[in-house]
Amino acid sequence: MMANLERVAEEENIPLAKLNFICNSKDALLLSEAAKTCGAKAFYALHEKLFRAYFVDSKNIADRNLLRELALSCEIDDKTIESAWNDEKHKHRLLQNFDSARQHNIQSVPSFVFGEKILTGVVSEKSFRKAASELLTSD
Repeated sequence: MMANLERVAEEENIPLAKLNFICNSKDALLLSEAAKTCGAKAFYALHEKLFRAYFVDSKNIADRNLLRELALSCEIDDKTIESAWNDEKHKHRLLQNFDSARQHNIQSVPSFVFGEKILTGVVSEKSFRKAASELLTSD
């Protein structure tokens, strides 16, 4: 995974940190689920900040204080942030995502499903566009 990430980061001129730890991203994933209720702008802004925090700035995205700070900077309110970790609907949705991944034999993230085609890992924009185009032109 890291080799592909490093290749795409170089293409996109994104400086990556040398990671010397891994962390449990469950709370970040739950926060992402909750952020969906705030609209696409907040949801994608949070994803950008989570990526940058971990892969560029080498921060621990398991830290709820950091997650709260990132979410607030994306205009996600405290009520939504708290619901991420306390409302069962977000946990349920996350489990549905895991179940869907298992059904598609997906074992890593990120993964994207375009009909029968599955793109896994860090994928170039060109690959996304090709998969979308193939899906749109298939019968």
